[in-house]
Amino acid sequence: MTTDSKKRLLLLTAGYGEGHNSAARALSQEFSSRHWNTKCLCPLEYGSSRDYELSRNFYAFCISRAGLLWGLTYEWTDGANWAKLAQKPPLLHGLNFLRDLLEDWKPDLIICTYPVFGYLLDELKKDGSLRAPYAVVVTDSIVISRPWLRSDADVIFVPDEYSYDLVVERYAIDETKLELASFPVESRFYPNVLQAAPRAETLSILYAANAPYAQVCEEIIALLHQYPLIKLTVLSSTNAERLREHLLCHFSSLPAGLLIVSRSECMDELFRACHIYIGKAGAASLYEAYASAVPIIINHALMGQEQGNLELLRADGCGLHLESPSDLLRGIDYLLSDCAAAWLQMRRGMMHFSRRGGAGVIADCLERRM
Repeated sequence: MTTDSKKRLLLLTAGYGEGHNSAARALSQEFSSRHWNTKCLCPLEYGSSRDYELSRNFYAFCISRAGLLWGLTYEWTDGANWAKLAQKPPLLHGLNFLRDLLEDWKPDLIICTYPVFGYLLDELKKDGSLRAPYAVVVTDSIVISRPWLRSDADVIFVPDEYSYDLVVERYAIDETKLELASFPVESRFYPNVLQAAPRAETLSILYAANAPYAQVCEEIIALLHQYPLIKLTVLSSTNAERLREHLLCHFSSLPAGLLIVSRSECMDELFRACHIYIGKAGAASLYEAYASAVPIIINHALMGQEQGNLELLRADGCGLHLESPSDLLRGIDYLLSDCAAAWLQMRRGMMHFSRRGGAGVIADCLERRM
C-alpha cells in the first residue's frame, strides 16, 4: 500500500499532563499498524506558541507547587463556555491553524485526546472547513469534566464502566455516540512474563517524585532505611540534583540500590523491572501500571480529575492510597506479607479487569463507524 492510498488520521493532543500525549501515541501506533497515515500535533503550539508555553508553565506550577490553585482552575475550566472561548484568542489562533491544516492535509478521521479541540472542530464544521468525522477520547476516569462531553463529537470514548454509567446518568448524552474503551496504552507496556512475587530482600520499586518535595524526601529515606536491599528507581523531573544532594547529606554515600533519573523514555522497561509503582494518580502512569500489571500505591492526588483515577483504583482493589511515610511502609509490609498474597491478588486483578487494549477497541469501533 502506498502512502497516497492510506487513510489519514489527525490526532489532536496537548501537553497539559502526560495522559493526553500518552493516549495519542498509543492511538497513533495502533492506527499506523493498520496502515493509516497518522499525524499527531497540538494546534495551540502552532497557532499561538507563546500563549501555549505560558499556559503549560502555569499548569506545571500548579500541579507541583499549588494544588489548591489547580483545584480552582479545574473548577473554572469545568464551567467555562468553551464554544464561545473557541472564537477568541488564544484559541482563535489554534482554530485558524487547524482550518489551514484541514484544507491542506484533508484527514479522513480526527481524534481529540484533549477536550477543548472538539469546540474548535465544531466551529470549523459550521463554516464547512471540517468534512471528516471526529471522536473524543476521554483520558480521565469517573470524575470527568464537562468540556469532554459538550462538543458535537461523532463519538465519545470513556475509559471504564464506572465512567460510562455516570456519564449516562448525569449528562443527557445520546448513548449511540458514547462508547466504552479503556485508556489507550502502547503495547510495549504489556508484560511478557509473570514476575516472581516480591520479598523484602528482592523488592524493586519505581517511585515518581510528584508529591510535595518534603514528603518525597521523607518517603525515600524511610524506604531506604526499612528495606536496605531495595532496588529503588526515582523519577524526579525537576528536582533530581536537589534530591541527590539532600540524600547525600543524610547518607554517607548513596545506597547501591538507589537510582535517581530526571526522565526516562523507557517507562515500559522501568515498569517491567519493578514490583510496585508509587506516585500520583495521573491517568498515563495509572493505566501504564495497569497494562504492566504493577500494583500501585498513590501517595498524592490532585483535586479534580485525579480524584476520579483514585476512585477507579479503589473500586478495582488494585492499589493503595497512602500519603505519609509511616503509612507507606505499613502498606508495603502489607503487600509483602503472607508470601505477597495481597500483591499477587492485585496483580491478578489488573490482568483480569478490562483496562488494556483500549487503542485497539477504539480503532475497531471507528473503522466500523466510518
